[in-house]
Amino acid sequence: MKRCRLVLRTAVNRRGASSIPERCKLPAHPGFCRMPLLRWWYNAETGQCEEFYFGGCAGNANNFDTKELCENTCSEESTNLTPLQPVLAYRGLTKKMLPASRPNGWPICRRPPYSGPCKAAFTRFYYDAATNTCRQFTYGGCKSNGNNFVSDTACMKACASSIPV
Repeated sequence: MKRCRLVLRTAVNRRGASSIPERCKLPAHPGFCRMPLLRWWYNAETGQCEEFYFGGCAGNANNFDTKELCENTCSEESTNLTPLQPVLAYRGLTKKMLPASRPNGWPICRRPPYSGPCKAAFTRFYYDAATNTCRQFTYGGCKSNGNNFVSDTACMKACASSIPV
């Protein structure tokens, strides 16, 4: 009987404070509106993502919907930057396998764009699974369904299917 083993490869990316994106060096900014939305900002002094309340408009780019998104964007060390890659190994030979599901919340990328009940007008991007692209939409500022990204790049990074090598 042949035996195979499944190995998961991962990578850790360490970056110094000088390589942290500029947006992550900005202070927390609640904005000028009065809708208390729980958000996350990166505190460059502590090297941690911290909660703050965002009013729903204005503010700055150091403003993330989730702690995970904040950490993936700003933290000096993250194991989430390179997805796990399943590998089938047998007697020294390896073969990459197709992933059964996308890590980091793949199902959210299949949700339709949702503006939410609030009346702000933020330009955001959602992932369109049918076309494997990110498209622009207007977000009202609250009750995101998760398929809601501040840039096309962030959207593609989170949701686009990678082609196995």
